[in-house]
Amino acid sequence: MFRRTPHASLLRLAAVILVLLACVLIFVPVSAAQDTTVVIIIPATVSVRVPGGMQQFDARVRTASQNHNVRWTLTGPGCRGAACGTLSETTSTSGSAITYTAPAKLPNPPIITLTATSDASGSAKARASVTLTSDAAVVFTTASVFPNCDGLPANDATPRALNKP
Repeated sequence: MFRRTPHASLLRLAAVILVLLACVLIFVPVSAAQDTTVVIIIPATVSVRVPGGMQQFDARVRTASQNHNVRWTLTGPGCRGAACGTLSETTSTSGSAITYTAPAKLPNPPIITLTATSDASGSAKARASVTLTSDAAVVFTTASVFPNCDGLPANDATPRALNKP
């Protein structure tokens, strides 16, 4: 009543392979070669006042490794070292906040990059952008260097008749 066909054998073989593959995917741990490490910084973009403004940052590391530490660095196109600001710590554990303190003087350009690099994978990094701002007001003044023919300052815009002899 039930006949064996080559197609039925192939279907059974395919079913067995699928069950074995499912078992492998479920029960075999991910290999280290497939492990990826991801780093994020919170917040990713901030503005901080110069001098001495402060901002807390937190790096989160997702990795299969037991090492969830990061190294922090500051860089900027217009500064080096403490001229970019300072960090309360140069290393931290995932989820532990560090504090950035703005420098005493505003660098030019006033942009700093804060980088968190995973100790587990040196190629896994995250960057935050810090824009430095200043409370200093810009005041424009004019100065008279050359008087007009009538002796009035050159920047006096009041219309007057010229004295003709």
